[in-house]
Amino acid sequence: MKISQRLHHQIRLKNALVTLVLLCLLGTLAWLSYRYPVQTDITRNASNTLSQASQKVLESLPDKVQITAFIKKGHPLRLQISQLIDRYQRHKANLVFTFVDPIHSLKKTAS
Repeated sequence: MKISQRLHHQIRLKNALVTLVLLCLLGTLAWLSYRYPVQTDITRNASNTLSQASQKVLESLPDKVQITAFIKKGHPLRLQISQLIDRYQRHKANLVFTFVDPIHSLKKTAS
């Protein structure tokens, strides 16, 4: 089957428009996922979700909560602690969490 020049241009235009629409759709979905993050705990025993009692305790705290962890820089435990604290920060917006490198803080106080 021979395709005329006109039909060939129509097919290329249609393909370009479909590609453009798909890219716009993907861009919109990416923007929406960034703007409205959704997290779901799909573990069997909901091990990544705070219990109702913990949520109530966090809600009952009136002031800002500040947590400081003294762990040296580059230690793998930092990531685990950050993930644990993230659960609490989802339920209490004014929970502030910081790491302090005890080795660097000792050097500063010694000098």
